Amino acid sequence: MNPDDPNRARVTPGERSTEITRVVREVIRQRRSGVEVHDAALVQRFKHLMPELGERLHTLQMIEAAKHAAKDRATDAEAPDGTDAALGEDVGFLREALPEYEILERIHEGGQGVVYKAVQRATNRIAAVKVLLHGPLATEQQRQRFTREVELVARLRHPNIVTLYESGVVRGRPYFAMEYIEGIPIDDYVLLHNLSTRQSAELFITVCRAVSSAHQYGIIHRDLKPSNILVDLDGQPHVLDFGLAKDLVEPLDAHSGPLVSMTGQVVGTLPYLSPEQAAGRDTLIDVRSDIYSLGVVFHELLTETFPYPVDGDREAVRINIMAREPLPLRKALAAADGDGQAIARQVDGDLEAIVLKTLAKEPENRYQSVAAMAQDLERWLAGEVVEAKADRRFYLLKKTLRRYRVHAAISAAFVALLVGALVGMTILWQRTERIARTAQAGLEMGSFLRLGSVYRDDERLDQAVGMLQKAIEIGESAPQGDETVRRLQCMAHRDLAALYYQKGQSDAADPHCRAAVELADQLLREDPDNLQYQRLFALSHELRGQMARSNDEWEDAARHFTAAESGYRDLISADPENRRLRYELALLLLRSGRCCQSLERYEEARRRFDAARDILHELAASEPHVAEYVIDLAKAEASLAVWHMHQDTVLDDQAAFEWFKKAEDRVLALRDSGRAAGHEPQIDSLLDQIRRNKAGMAARATNRAKNEDRHE
Repeated sequence: MNPDDPNRARVTPGERSTEITRVVREVIRQRRSGVEVHDAALVQRFKHLMPELGERLHTLQMIEAAKHAAKDRATDAEAPDGTDAALGEDVGFLREALPEYEILERIHEGGQGVVYKAVQRATNRIAAVKVLLHGPLATEQQRQRFTREVELVARLRHPNIVTLYESGVVRGRPYFAMEYIEGIPIDDYVLLHNLSTRQSAELFITVCRAVSSAHQYGIIHRDLKPSNILVDLDGQPHVLDFGLAKDLVEPLDAHSGPLVSMTGQVVGTLPYLSPEQAAGRDTLIDVRSDIYSLGVVFHELLTETFPYPVDGDREAVRINIMAREPLPLRKALAAADGDGQAIARQVDGDLEAIVLKTLAKEPENRYQSVAAMAQDLERWLAGEVVEAKADRRFYLLKKTLRRYRVHAAISAAFVALLVGALVGMTILWQRTERIARTAQAGLEMGSFLRLGSVYRDDERLDQAVGMLQKAIEIGESAPQGDETVRRLQCMAHRDLAALYYQKGQSDAADPHCRAAVELADQLLREDPDNLQYQRLFALSHELRGQMARSNDEWEDAARHFTAAESGYRDLISADPENRRLRYELALLLLRSGRCCQSLERYEEARRRFDAARDILHELAASEPHVAEYVIDLAKAEASLAVWHMHQDTVLDDQAAFEWFKKAEDRVLALRDSGRAAGHEPQIDSLLDQIRRNKAGMAARATNRAKNEDRHE
């Protein structure tokens, strides 16, 4: 199509995005082959694709410069000119309304928001600031959708999902600041770095793990496409833009708006939508819709084409998505220009089956979870049997013969082979059914766990207990042995034990806590380096120690506290800058020290009190505005004072008075500063404890003096 055609102005956003991607890919190909392509010439030729094409070319230039110069990954892109005109008409408003951010450049404009690159002045970190597109003039639905995105992103915690820093409203305009990803869309990255099929699969598995994590938090993305998956300078992909996401906690998704308008206009990027999305069948949209979109993205990464035609009339494209069978990978590659045949040899029937399974028209024929899809890709990488073809007899025999060719040659009798195939088919049928049941159980357990968390946070404890019990029941009826099911069971048992313990029902909490500890121990033995299992191990043993201590079972409590401490230290060694983990370790050390003191293991108690105080002192010094750090530091100092009191010597009493004075002065200063709002009961209780202990020591000093006078 002629780029100068005046009819180009009437292209849809989806068609415009597709054309920009094609231009960028062609630039990458030509530069790789040694052809000199100037950005200025491209800008002149494709004026109708500005400014989006210019932004993509600028990012591409930055990545290429960083790659060839081998500079530090934090190397800054070309500095913006700093003028308001270069940043857009809203920059003056933003600079005045958000003085804590230095706005650098406008980097993206989507359907509901404008995104700016900025520097947070307090931390000097780069952030992406997204502001509602129409501000006060936005419709109620646009404002609700924007707010919805903030709520959903705030819930997510995964290294490959963009992190939310803060959010708010300035002069009637909602905004939020999030992690800034210095990178390019995943399709550009694969093309730019000329990744092999295996390398592309490895990269894509990381994306799947991130999306799977979002699903476990009860969030369906609904707009997965290459431009929403950026790969940074370290080669790590990041999933972003949850503006169209659906929350499973609120199944009706009342605020997100329809997927298809009354005129059939699709909200989102049409080529990547699942058949149920393209058809507007909102009630059928679930995690399997994201699986379909991921399948389209993966097909595009491997073949540089879509599974079916996506050009031309939009209604025709919708029909293709809903009804036309996807083009298998090898056929798509064979039909491609250039070295398509060479690439096709890297794609075998197993990988092709995996992609086709993700692109099944009916959701029940796809993978039932993104985790199952990722596991099948990992099996393909390892040369193992993939579930996408597990129901094909000759495929199974081929894999078996390849792996055990010597044994097969010896046992080549036709009857034995037939019987073996029959038995193999039976096992595979059972295995396929087991995997499907396991995947479904995992999805349901994750949803009930999330609902339990929501009810707990709302202090609706009885409803939270019901949700967690339901999750446990599903886990018990699911096929046993699967790591995901056991992990979710461990989480459910631990959360339910904590709820019962919080309600004062220790007898009800005990069996769940024991089950959580047993499951956490098993998981960590099988995968000692898994950070998630280390976290479950630490939390489960810590809760078991607290329950034992409340029953005066000091030896049992000390044992579990020691186990929890080892779990926390492993987590901190993997993430030494994580203040939350260090704070939790300090609180654990305080509990453990008091337990050791009750067992008269005074030296162990002293070491733990000292270690807790050191951590809390560092945290309080770095963030003095955090009242919890200051109060718990005072508690650590009070614990050291009590330790000295138990030594019952004049010198130890003097040391105890000094520690009590430090703790008392610290919390009094916090209260007088006005930063202790909501913590007054804790402060009053601690001050009362300090004063009673000081009075006790004063009385002891008086008695000591009387005894000395009597002896004289």
